[in-house]
Amino acid sequence: MSRVLLLAAAAVGWLLQASGAKAADDAWKIDAMACREMIGTPGTAYRTTCRTHDQYDSVLACVKTLNETATEERMRAAGRDAVDAYMRKFPTIEGCRG
Repeated sequence: MSRVLLLAAAAVGWLLQASGAKAADDAWKIDAMACREMIGTPGTAYRTTCRTHDQYDSVLACVKTLNETATEERMRAAGRDAVDAYMRKFPTIEGCRG
């Protein structure tokens, strides 16, 4: 009986960890899209950077103006390849690199 409970507890822990990872994955995507749509200083930083740099650098420029360390850490954890691939799914903003 105790082995069954231990296995059940382990399974629940794994599921919670997996759902937490999914939430973190979604968080950076939401942040990246927010930067793409922002106005003001963050949006300007994004659109200025995207003319000469990839989406990863453009989103980081936006996030840095927000001074949100956790958001920047999530973006860096996602990595350049993931951010660039995700952002390619959406139409390119005029004047930005694809």
